[in-house]
Amino acid sequence: MGKHPATPGRVTGIASVFMGMFSGSGAADTQFVAALTKPLYERAGYDRLIAAGLVATAGTIALITPPVLAPSPSSWWRSCRFPC
Repeated sequence: MGKHPATPGRVTGIASVFMGMFSGSGAADTQFVAALTKPLYERAGYDRLIAAGLVATAGTIALITPPVLAPSPSSWWRSCRFPC
């Protein structure tokens, strides 16, 4: 973690974008990012409500980013070319 006070917020935004690409679910994104960044916010001295607001706001990015990094099992199965 960097020494700048904005680092936890930046980590929250980047983690939300990447988790949104995996899940596409705003609730799952928010839960994962909150668990990941809670220690960062505590070490940086953020107020709990401000940290919760930042994580909740960043969690909505999952609704915008498409789940492109998690292909469906059927497309994975076809791309592996296993004999049926």
